[in-house]
Amino acid sequence: MDYNVQIHHLDVTLDPDAKHQLQNELRALAALYIKPLPNYQIFKPTSSTSLKDKIVVVIRDGKGNLAGFVSAILIPINGIVEDIVLHSGITVIHENHRKSPVKKLLFSNLIMSVLRSYPRGIWFTSLAEVISSLVHFGNYVTNVFPSPSYEATHGTNLPTAVHLHIAKEINRLHRPKLNISPDAVFDEKTFVFLGSNDWDQGRGFMKDIDDTSLWSKDKESSKFYKSFLRYGAGDEVLQVGYLDLKTILVAMDKEGFNSDKNNLVSKVSNY
Repeated sequence: MDYNVQIHHLDVTLDPDAKHQLQNELRALAALYIKPLPNYQIFKPTSSTSLKDKIVVVIRDGKGNLAGFVSAILIPINGIVEDIVLHSGITVIHENHRKSPVKKLLFSNLIMSVLRSYPRGIWFTSLAEVISSLVHFGNYVTNVFPSPSYEATHGTNLPTAVHLHIAKEINRLHRPKLNISPDAVFDEKTFVFLGSNDWDQGRGFMKDIDDTSLWSKDKESSKFYKSFLRYGAGDEVLQVGYLDLKTILVAMDKEGFNSDKNNLVSKVSNY
């Protein structure tokens, strides 16, 4: 199936009416799967700032129907080289397209778009309870904490000073942007927000961590991340890593993408 990719830096590329129309589309798709739909990020119906710091990648099928989207956030973090972190944000894919390349198209185009502005790389974070998402994050991102490969690379299972600084700043200043419960407890050794989804604005994201259909095909990595989470508690793992253009292009080529530093990603025929 052919897909159309649209990338919106929403503070500059859409007029108010177009923003409103797009936001309504995204809310309608998300409401099919996230119940209740939280009042945060791209889903805020009236906030003038709900779109300001976002990069939204939208995938449509050949008929123009919305197949999926990712709404990522640029978060200011003082004390690092770029003074900015990209957070993966919200991803929603229509059930009819979950066995298609839509997820890879969303994230590859997000990453390549961001790296046009930060060609030397940028720190990247994700927060999830979905085990397959935690595993997937490591496919494109280097130096990820926590991850199965981190201890082998660093000789320790503790975060570096930079990883910890980013995580602590998110915990201190940016919980609302990540929809983290005000009552969640942050574990600085594991980067787990205990009870992050266990509140009225987060329960729509809670998952059964024992449901292996939500695991990655990489069972060992899936078990690794499952060990961080308590059953039914709404815990989420914060992952902190670095987007490096060279590493990403290698990963994309392995997965069947045609890409280079001057172009956004186009999918070749393997699906």
